[in-house]
Amino acid sequence: MADHNNYVINMKHSTSHLTLPSIYLATATMALSAGFQLQERSTSGLGRAFAGEAAIAEDASAIATNAASMLLLDGTQVSAGASYVMPSVKVSGTFNGIPTADPGPAQEALVPYAYISHKLNEDWALGLALHARFGLSTDYADSFLATSLAKKSEITTVYISPKLAYQINQAWSIGAGFDAVNVDATLTNAIPSPVPGLGGATVLDVSGDDWAYGFNLGTMYQCSERTRFGLAYYSKVDFTLEGQARTDTGFPGVLPPTSTTSASAKSTLPQSIELSGFHSLNDKWDLHASFTWTDWSVFDELLINTINGDLPPTPEKWKDVYRVAAGATYHHNDRWTFRAGLAFDESPVPSAELRTLRIPDSDRFWLSAGTTYNINQCYSVDLGYTHIFAKTVQISEGAFQGRAEGHVNLVGLSFNGKF
Repeated sequence: MADHNNYVINMKHSTSHLTLPSIYLATATMALSAGFQLQERSTSGLGRAFAGEAAIAEDASAIATNAASMLLLDGTQVSAGASYVMPSVKVSGTFNGIPTADPGPAQEALVPYAYISHKLNEDWALGLALHARFGLSTDYADSFLATSLAKKSEITTVYISPKLAYQINQAWSIGAGFDAVNVDATLTNAIPSPVPGLGGATVLDVSGDDWAYGFNLGTMYQCSERTRFGLAYYSKVDFTLEGQARTDTGFPGVLPPTSTTSASAKSTLPQSIELSGFHSLNDKWDLHASFTWTDWSVFDELLINTINGDLPPTPEKWKDVYRVAAGATYHHNDRWTFRAGLAFDESPVPSAELRTLRIPDSDRFWLSAGTTYNINQCYSVDLGYTHIFAKTVQISEGAFQGRAEGHVNLVGLSFNGKF
């Protein structure tokens, strides 16, 4: 068994992940989109694998992607709901040559969202969105031998986004929003329980929060009554987490044993662009698709600062990625609408050497289905389901050599109103 100093030294790499932002109520990375980006912002979208999001306006949740979509929503509309995420992820390998595994580091979680839009007149509309765009959460068992690299990672964000849209002419509309983002992080590293006399001791417990700000832009072009395209842009968001770092064991050269000190870290949420298309084949069938690019190359290096000194910087060197999605909607009658979709998410992690236990990221493939039931002309209920197939990937982090594998089930439920 490795000694105390080996555990402390080997955890240096992962503690710098204080900088990672995530979702409102978080879940495992494999449940999300590229990197730790979150797609789960509506139930109707979940049912079509979020295909066509920048060009569709079925309910108020459409404003989460493209503010210009509000001009397609009559009167005042609201949508509120949540997605329940049920991951099944296993991490296994060796730490300092000793076999170790955790069959369930990913946590089940509820991801809520709420929206309201109001059409002032034929030319202007406004709205408000409460949702999240990124996410990460894992909690390894005390017996997992690599908890010195990563024990618990729970980082959350809340996006509060007022939005405005304007109709330029019969074909073009534009929209914009302001994003106030709350980021909160708690990340821990610990000596695993099998280590005699030290098991369970905290190597490093880092927490911090911040308010950061960005913006989003959108436009929609109506080619005909049946065909339109949407383009949506979300800016990068720079933030600095301010909080504290605590240790039982001490951190060599930075923190003495049983000490607490202030800590901070800077990072950036990446910008993204989504291009979507929507086409109504007839009164029954609609087709929709999306292509999304995310600027993950901004996630290049991590650094935590304390009043006693900086932790060693960690190279990440992620790459820019894309997501593609396609789907169809079937309008059965005045009461029922059915939808389905599929999607592919590319991972930004370029190699096993840059993949970590905190972010065991991989390529993912989505299969989705959903339905809407219209209670009456004013109210409706959405139900959506997605199964995510995650590619098995290798992890080579410090003294840990292993792999991550698994899948995720997501179920969404929303309530919509029109007034």
